[in-house]
Amino acid sequence: MDNRIKKLTIASLAAISICIPFVVNFEGDEAVGYADPVGIPTAGVGHTGPDVIIGKWYDEATRQGWLKNDLAEAAAIVERCAPSTIDVYQRAAFVSFAYNVGAGKKGVKDGFCVLKSGNTPTHIKRARAKDKAGACKALLSWTKAGGKVLPGLVKRRKAEYELCMMKDGDTGINNYSEIPKSY
Repeated sequence: MDNRIKKLTIASLAAISICIPFVVNFEGDEAVGYADPVGIPTAGVGHTGPDVIIGKWYDEATRQGWLKNDLAEAAAIVERCAPSTIDVYQRAAFVSFAYNVGAGKKGVKDGFCVLKSGNTPTHIKRARAKDKAGACKALLSWTKAGGKVLPGLVKRRKAEYELCMMKDGDTGINNYSEIPKSY
């Protein structure tokens, strides 16, 4: 078992199992490296980094390894920055969101934990205040990439909001299988 996975809480492992098909649906699984809408080299299930080369083909084992590690990293981000008291659905939505935007870094970029300004994002402030509805609703404002609103991000954030708002006993979120795999 990967060391990143071993270090996660049971709540995060459950959240990952809930959000795997969700993340794959929105990210797609591209075997050949490509430039995303803002020019970032991407391959597999939304994997980015120096190991991705535009035009290079990646086998399924490599792509699945990236997915496993990237989800573990996103879950670790959520564990580090969100309160431990959030429920599994909110955690799953937050893992999907963190997978997409990263942790963030003061002076560099907005993300799950910190904004470029150095401030704490609204979804974290509201989650810490035990305002689940407010924390989930705050995700809906994250629809821009490269300064442009992207329709795929609008759909993803709406789906993350619905997942975030679920309660035990809910039957599931809407069917998003018709949503394009890339944006």
